[in-house]
Amino acid sequence: MFNFFRKKSKETKISLENQIEALKDIGISFTTDDDGVVKELLHHFDRETYEDDFYSLLLSMIGSDLVDENDNEVRLSKDVWSFDTECVENEEIYSSIINELVSLTRGKLQIQQVKSHVDFDNEDAKVSFILDDQKYEWEIHFEDDWIDFNLLRKIGELAIRSDKENYFIYFNDGQNLTILYTSKVKHKSINDLIKDRFSKLA
Repeated sequence: MFNFFRKKSKETKISLENQIEALKDIGISFTTDDDGVVKELLHHFDRETYEDDFYSLLLSMIGSDLVDENDNEVRLSKDVWSFDTECVENEEIYSSIINELVSLTRGKLQIQQVKSHVDFDNEDAKVSFILDDQKYEWEIHFEDDWIDFNLLRKIGELAIRSDKENYFIYFNDGQNLTILYTSKVKHKSINDLIKDRFSKLA
């Protein structure tokens, strides 16, 4: 799922704790305290892996739905969403995807009444929803179990129209996609940490 084990040039390592603090400094919040975040992260990868691939792995992990040591599903931040793009496995997956994006905006993108359907036998898909009293109905490109990235771009465009100060940003790491909803200033701050890997989703 995660393509984190790339060759790195010789760079200064950044401790996991310092990475967490840097993300908090630019406005990314966590669902538990620092000790809890570190404990959960180390349940999945060792410290050296996070410190070799600093910020990229951390952002992907805090936005993923993880399974903790008690087999409970947890997400370490509500400001980040990270998922495997080879995920089209049920008929209503696009409803889940849109609702996740809406959740990132904390109420700023008022998409409602989301409905979707993937017809695996006939290889087609569609989605509908209401935004600002307007009904949208879109056909979705069917590509087996891969998501239609164009749908994400179209939602990104609607988000920009709805809020001139904030927008979605994303980066791909293999087939893993990480998304945030942010301001221009925060976007720059994130890219200063992660070496310009996040692009505007539109």
